[in-house]
Amino acid sequence: MAISFVIEKKEKISWTWDPLNSSSNILLSNNNLTATALTSAVTLTTISNGFKNTGKWYWEIYLNSILMYESFGFCLADVDFTKTTRSGWNESWAWMTQGRNYHDALYITGLPIMHGHDTLQFAIHIDVGKLWYGINGEWANSGDPENGLNPAREDSTIIGQNVYACATLRYIDKQQTARFLSSDLSYTPPVGFSTIG
Repeated sequence: MAISFVIEKKEKISWTWDPLNSSSNILLSNNNLTATALTSAVTLTTISNGFKNTGKWYWEIYLNSILMYESFGFCLADVDFTKTTRSGWNESWAWMTQGRNYHDALYITGLPIMHGHDTLQFAIHIDVGKLWYGINGEWANSGDPENGLNPAREDSTIIGQNVYACATLRYIDKQQTARFLSSDLSYTPPVGFSTIG
């Protein structure tokens, strides 16, 4: 007697900004990849609808407009960005437009200053807790994700955690677009790093 098997196919989720974990004053468009501020406030934050908890990952964010005091980076699952805070505060790591490197509301300087129409690059090696930031094809501060050198941040509390992408806008009509899918990227990921989609 022939035995038949039923194989359940699990559909892969494409990363976007998550409408359920975004400020009510952020408008998501372009299949939830573009975020636009509907007002001016410190707490206009959105996070990705997916996370990673192991491995090496890469994505980009395109700045559709000239920004001021916005921040972009990584956050953990227990952060509620919808009402109270911004990326770079409260269990998150972020790069602010003025070149500040934020974590838990404290910052160090030394990162590149952002401008409108820049492409920001993000690489994370979760298993060792290292984060890198890049802009327009060049890693900040001689960063070298491929060889694990000169990360923008190194923090062992990231290891084994569910890590999301996050972004905060601050002024009305400011806009950014996530590039999570390999087909949308402007730059080649570092060797050994995978794209989200």
